[in-house]
Amino acid sequence: MEQKNLNEDVEVTSSSPNDKRLGKSWGYIAAYPHEYLIHFRKGVLSEKTSGQGANCFKWPRDTVFIIPTSLKEIVFKANQLSADNVDVRLRGMAIYRIQNPRQIYTLLSYLYIVGQ
Repeated sequence: MEQKNLNEDVEVTSSSPNDKRLGKSWGYIAAYPHEYLIHFRKGVLSEKTSGQGANCFKWPRDTVFIIPTSLKEIVFKANQLSADNVDVRLRGMAIYRIQNPRQIYTLLSYLYIVGQ
Protein backbone atom coordinates (compact mmCIF):
# COMPACT_ATOMS: atom_id res chain seq x y z
CA MET A 1 0.00 0.00 0.00
CA GLU A 2 1.39 3.37 -1.00
CA GLN A 3 1.29 6.09 1.62
CA LYS A 4 0.80 9.65 0.52
CA ASN A 5 2.55 12.51 2.25
CA LEU A 6 -0.07 14.51 4.17
CA ASN A 7 1.90 17.77 3.75
CA GLU A 8 0.95 17.85 0.07
CA ASP A 9 -2.76 17.80 0.94
CA VAL A 10 -2.82 20.41 3.70
CA GLU A 11 -3.32 24.12 3.15
CA VAL A 12 -3.00 26.62 5.99
CA THR A 13 -3.73 30.33 5.72
CA SER A 14 -3.24 32.96 8.38
CA SER A 15 -4.47 36.48 9.02
CA SER A 16 -0.88 37.65 9.67
CA PRO A 17 0.70 39.51 6.75
CA ASN A 18 4.39 39.16 5.89
CA ASP A 19 6.36 41.60 8.01
CA LYS A 20 9.53 43.18 6.63
CA ARG A 21 10.47 45.05 9.84
CA LEU A 22 12.51 42.20 11.30
CA GLY A 23 14.53 41.81 8.10
CA LYS A 24 16.67 44.81 8.99
CA SER A 25 20.12 44.07 10.35
CA TRP A 26 20.13 47.44 12.12
CA GLY A 27 17.89 50.47 12.47
CA TYR A 28 14.81 51.77 14.22
CA ILE A 29 12.11 49.14 14.86
CA ALA A 30 8.70 49.89 16.34
CA ALA A 31 5.91 47.54 17.34
CA TYR A 32 2.30 48.41 16.63
CA PRO A 33 -0.03 48.88 19.65
CA HIS A 34 -1.35 45.31 19.23
CA GLU A 35 2.18 43.83 19.29
CA TYR A 36 4.72 43.14 22.03
CA LEU A 37 8.37 43.96 21.25
CA ILE A 38 11.12 41.99 23.00
CA HIS A 39 14.62 43.44 22.62
CA PHE A 40 17.87 41.71 23.61
CA ARG A 41 21.13 43.65 23.66
CA LYS A 42 24.34 41.67 24.28
CA GLY A 43 22.22 38.65 25.22
CA VAL A 44 20.38 40.46 28.03
CA LEU A 45 16.71 41.46 27.92
CA SER A 46 16.41 45.25 27.68
CA GLU A 47 13.50 46.13 29.99
CA LYS A 48 13.55 49.77 28.86
CA THR A 49 12.96 49.04 25.17
CA SER A 50 10.71 45.97 25.52
CA GLY A 51 6.96 46.08 25.94
CA GLN A 52 3.53 46.49 24.36
CA GLY A 53 3.84 48.87 21.39
CA ALA A 54 7.48 49.60 22.28
CA ASN A 55 10.25 50.76 19.96
CA CYS A 56 14.02 50.40 19.90
CA PHE A 57 17.15 50.98 17.85
CA LYS A 58 18.51 47.61 16.76
CA TRP A 59 22.24 47.14 16.26
CA PRO A 60 23.50 44.17 14.17
CA ARG A 61 24.29 42.13 17.32
CA ASP A 62 20.86 42.74 18.89
CA THR A 63 17.93 40.32 18.75
CA VAL A 64 14.37 41.58 18.38
CA PHE A 65 11.10 39.63 18.57
CA ILE A 66 7.73 41.13 17.66
CA ILE A 67 4.89 39.01 19.01
CA PRO A 68 1.27 39.71 18.00
CA THR A 69 -1.08 39.97 20.98
CA SER A 70 -4.32 40.59 19.07
CA LEU A 71 -6.76 37.88 18.00
CA LYS A 72 -5.35 35.78 15.15
CA GLU A 73 -7.15 33.39 12.84
CA ILE A 74 -5.79 30.30 11.10
CA VAL A 75 -7.88 28.61 8.41
CA PHE A 76 -6.88 25.12 7.33
CA LYS A 77 -8.12 22.41 5.03
CA ALA A 78 -6.83 18.89 4.50
CA ASN A 79 -7.59 16.18 1.98
CA GLN A 80 -6.63 12.52 2.42
CA LEU A 81 -7.53 9.26 0.72
CA SER A 82 -8.40 6.57 3.29
CA ALA A 83 -7.51 2.86 3.08
CA ASP A 84 -11.07 2.22 1.79
CA ASN A 85 -10.49 4.70 -1.09
CA VAL A 86 -12.80 7.26 0.47
CA ASP A 87 -11.77 10.87 0.01
CA VAL A 88 -11.77 12.51 3.45
CA ARG A 89 -11.83 16.31 3.52
CA LEU A 90 -11.47 18.44 6.60
CA ARG A 91 -11.82 22.19 6.94
CA GLY A 92 -11.36 24.17 10.08
CA MET A 93 -10.54 27.45 11.68
CA ALA A 94 -8.66 28.25 14.87
CA ILE A 95 -8.77 31.61 16.63
CA TYR A 96 -6.14 32.35 19.26
CA ARG A 97 -4.50 35.16 21.21
CA ILE A 98 -1.16 35.23 22.99
CA GLN A 99 -1.70 36.51 26.53
CA ASN A 100 1.82 36.27 27.96
CA PRO A 101 4.35 37.19 25.23
CA ARG A 102 7.33 37.14 27.61
CA GLN A 103 6.69 33.48 28.33
CA ILE A 104 5.75 32.42 24.80
CA TYR A 105 8.75 33.89 22.93
CA THR A 106 11.00 31.19 24.40
CA LEU A 107 8.76 28.48 22.93
CA LEU A 108 8.16 29.84 19.42
CA SER A 109 10.47 30.51 16.49
CA TYR A 110 9.93 33.91 14.88
CA LEU A 111 12.78 33.65 12.37
CA TYR A 112 12.62 35.99 9.43
CA ILE A 113 13.20 34.08 6.20
CA VAL A 114 14.57 36.24 3.37
CA GLY A 115 12.54 36.04 0.19
CA GLN A 116 9.17 35.19 1.73
